Amino acid sequence: MKLTIFAATGGIGRLVLEQAVAAGHDVTAVVRNPKKLSREVHLVRADLASPDPAVLESAVKGADAVISALGPVSASDAGVAWQGTRAIVQAMQAYASGALGKQEILFEDTDRIIAIGSDRMMAAVALARRGVLLPYLKPGHVAIGSINSPMQCMMKEICAQCLQPHVDPRSGVRSHVFSCFNQDQPLDRVDWTMLNERLRQQALSEKLTALWIDRCLKLLPPPAERRAA
Repeated sequence: MKLTIFAATGGIGRLVLEQAVAAGHDVTAVVRNPKKLSREVHLVRADLASPDPAVLESAVKGADAVISALGPVSASDAGVAWQGTRAIVQAMQAYASGALGKQEILFEDTDRIIAIGSDRMMAAVALARRGVLLPYLKPGHVAIGSINSPMQCMMKEICAQCLQPHVDPRSGVRSHVFSCFNQDQPLDRVDWTMLNERLRQQALSEKLTALWIDRCLKLLPPPAERRAA
């Protein structure tokens, strides 16, 4: 398959790149710093914080699948996920509309969309499916998102920190699922506002826990004294 991987030099992107190359796929890597590439693949240089649409359009042209591993590394990267995702969606729209010329692979033949990344990125993909990409997508295609769960739990429906509200798009009926047990969820059902609020709350809790552990460690005696005791 022809794969386009965005942010292929990040933590997740490197793993995706390694697995894609190992599986024999024809990979195009979209990166900000080519020197960080771990493999020799087709290269497209782009800064997704301020992307050039023409560059991104060339990157997705003819791809069987587009994979985005984009996400913030530090506070200075805030907003890069939605900015980059918007640019990627615009490039996909240009390809689907025929603005880039003849489609090597028909966009309307897409059977499924899988979104894995930050909650804002997945929400942007969900919105694009119902907006700018709607005229080009196959009716009835499957779209799922990999919904975040606290990694310190993963205890299968015990602590409820990963409880995720769903809203039926037709009836409006609300329900809840445990994301640790059912991580892959329909994009059209996820309550993205509640997901963002939950993740922000848990991030605060995790930071407070880290500060408390750091404080406790500083109160411990030196290693030599602990061994003597």
